[in-house]
Amino acid sequence: MKFKGITFIHTTEFQAQNYLKENSYYYKVTSYRKNFIKDNNGKYQYLDFANLTDIATIDMHLRYLLIKLSLDVEHAIKTLLVHLITESDEDGYRIVEEYSSYQYDGIAKNPKNDQETTRRLQENYTHSALKILEDSKNPKGYHKDLYDKRKVNPSIWVLIELMSYGQLASFIKFYVDKKKFWYKSLSTANDFMYLSKNVRDCAAHNRPLQLLDICCI
Repeated sequence: MKFKGITFIHTTEFQAQNYLKENSYYYKVTSYRKNFIKDNNGKYQYLDFANLTDIATIDMHLRYLLIKLSLDVEHAIKTLLVHLITESDEDGYRIVEEYSSYQYDGIAKNPKNDQETTRRLQENYTHSALKILEDSKNPKGYHKDLYDKRKVNPSIWVLIELMSYGQLASFIKFYVDKKKFWYKSLSTANDFMYLSKNVRDCAAHNRPLQLLDICCI
């Protein structure tokens, strides 16, 4: 750290060593240095170890806030989605097949996939319902009972209950693209859920949040 220009004025080296032993670890604390500028020699300017620990504390509180917000957003969107499908004339089983076909067709539409990649992915394609159920079949999982009862021909209401944040974002994109019942009420969710997933994953997995990245999002 001293080689990179980090000073130990407001926090002594001994205190820094204890902090890295008891409160955090080198990789996480030093990742916050990227928010500071360097001089012409590649050394950080006006960066003390105390600045890094302060940002680490702020980051912790920010992650706690973001994970709570993410849980609330996920619950609210699932509630709205269930309400919309229930109030519409959608068949709760047919829409599952429609969603899986949408996912399958999307492989060929992906500009990143060449012809051979498309062929291979489509040959090995797994039905969307099976993908969602896959994470719930663990004998020790808390969804095991639901999986055992609904694993054959599950309805969309079961799948929404089991969807991960990313799977929910994918289904909402399908719902909006296909202009389903009152789809415009999910337009904002469709615009931001994939981006919010990145923030949610960082918060949930205790990874440092880069302040500049959050501003860009």
